[in-house]
Amino acid sequence: MDENKMGDHDYTTYMAHDYDHLNYEGAIKLSTRLDSLLKEF
Repeated sequence: MDENKMGDHDYTTYMAHDYDHLNYEGAIKLSTRLDSLLKEF
């Protein structure tokens, strides 16, 4: 799962700890996406 997409993503700067890492808010968004992906299988 490539969420960075070479910088073409929908994570705001407020969802990042730094350039390579999400913070708590970003982790919530990513976790929600992973959860919905796992429910498909």
